[in-house]
Amino acid sequence: MTFEIWSFTIGALLGMIGLAVAYIQWKQTKDVERLRREQLLASINRAKFMIIPNAVIEKILEKGNPESGETLRQWLWSLHKGASDNYMTAVYYYLSFEDKFTYEDLEFAKKAAVITTHWEEQVWRSLIGLRAENRKKGVKPSDFILERSQETAALPNSEKPQP
Repeated sequence: MTFEIWSFTIGALLGMIGLAVAYIQWKQTKDVERLRREQLLASINRAKFMIIPNAVIEKILEKGNPESGETLRQWLWSLHKGASDNYMTAVYYYLSFEDKFTYEDLEFAKKAAVITTHWEEQVWRSLIGLRAENRKKGVKPSDFILERSQETAALPNSEKPQP
């Protein structure tokens, strides 16, 4: 009789532990899926604002209208900003699927021409620098010098912007 009680107790305890583990895994999966949906919705929302309305296109194409050039300039900058935001969101989303992504992986991506510009590299560096596998390695300050700081270094002191 005591064997049956011990067997029942151990079985019930293992069942409860199994249910607790299943709940924790379900909760973590649910949280990850929620974050992925949020990232996709942010990307969709930004893409929506990159679409130029027909009325704006007609205004840009009007000949002799002084507002045409300014409207075109504004929309080009908006498109550039939107495309930049979408690129950063896409990189963030890609990295969310990767268990591990190090600076060595970044170098491989550069050699494979996945990353072709300095700006793209900075986006990747800023996002992988936050990952646990890259925190202990340290980042050289030279890796994060803004392009503008190189331009202002060439200016005479009288023309440099004041903070």
